[in-house]
Amino acid sequence: MNIVGIVGEYNPFHYGHLYHLLETKKLFDDCAVVCAMSGDFVQRGEAALFDKFVRAEAACRCGVDLVLELPVRWALSSAEGFADGAVQLLNNAGCEYISFGSECGNIKLMEETAELFCGGSFIEEIKEKMRTDKELSFAAARETVLSEYSRELSEIIKTPNNILGVEYIKAIKNREYNIRPLTVKRRGNAHDSYGGEELPSASEIRQRFFQGEQIERFIPAEAWSVYARAIEDGRVQNRELFDMILLSRLRMFGREYYNSLPDTSDGLGNRLFRASRECTALQEMYNITKTKKYAMSRVRRACMCACIGITKDSASDALPYIRVLAANKKGRFVLKKITEEKCVPVITKPTSVKKYDKKYQKMFADGVSANDLYVLGVSNKSVAYGGQDWTKSPIIVEDA
Repeated sequence: MNIVGIVGEYNPFHYGHLYHLLETKKLFDDCAVVCAMSGDFVQRGEAALFDKFVRAEAACRCGVDLVLELPVRWALSSAEGFADGAVQLLNNAGCEYISFGSECGNIKLMEETAELFCGGSFIEEIKEKMRTDKELSFAAARETVLSEYSRELSEIIKTPNNILGVEYIKAIKNREYNIRPLTVKRRGNAHDSYGGEELPSASEIRQRFFQGEQIERFIPAEAWSVYARAIEDGRVQNRELFDMILLSRLRMFGREYYNSLPDTSDGLGNRLFRASRECTALQEMYNITKTKKYAMSRVRRACMCACIGITKDSASDALPYIRVLAANKKGRFVLKKITEEKCVPVITKPTSVKKYDKKYQKMFADGVSANDLYVLGVSNKSVAYGGQDWTKSPIIVEDA
């Protein structure tokens, strides 16, 4: 049996995700699919629509065998950091392959791009571009430099799924893992697009949900049964409520703290500090901080890191443990294999982390803080108490 890794936020799980999952399984006679999934906060710098255990159960009921949590410090990172953390997690889980969706569907071109990205001279050229134009973002500088090498390859990194795919391959190369990359050409509407007849993106589904529309038709029945239960229980984000909670917290921090956050040393920390005092709504704060240099997703991630307590001192190059969110029978077989091979500690009982090194405990505590913040934004206040992340065991899906 092959062990195949995928990276997903499943925010929420929709028919495009199901297509990717089924197409991946078609490539193997028998395989177990392991998902590295963001927890309660996602890479675009937002709280997930449903909490991590709800999303993990939905994924398992739709055919994922094992869902592992990508720790929040990697989940709230740039594409490079996000991909590096996910690849580490899948490697620790014994994955032989990683399958990801992409707009281009061409693994050869993506590998060529990743090879260039790994080169020291290429990185130096990007830095030189940014020194020449102080307002140029890293992503824009990289695209400019790449276009000088190859117009064809520069087109690759203009779309988000391609970018992440290249970053997965780059992480595999840099860490010298034996994971083989595979890609499935993405179907449906483009990321962050709206309308049309194709499969809607997750961002469109979320937008429709917050506008009061019914989203059941966009989601596989197995996943919807889990989400419907969470909605009925009031375990879904109330964006208006949560935005005000976040803004009130952001106003408490001083300039020094903002400059201690990851990826804010180039002036972003100062802009965030000023905006937190001037603005009366969270989106207004984002809008006033965003520039050509500071992308909206980067601004949002910095704010979420501030609220959770993730600073530059929280940085870690290595992912030291595996936390299980959900599993079915085949997934439990993979877990048994990981445990027997003793790659890294496997956490199924949260309190067990207290017997490990302090770096393990701090990383886990960041996730606890994230969950404590996240639950303040749900509609049902009876489930908004703190410390829940210390008590929750994996969801076992018996009938998958």
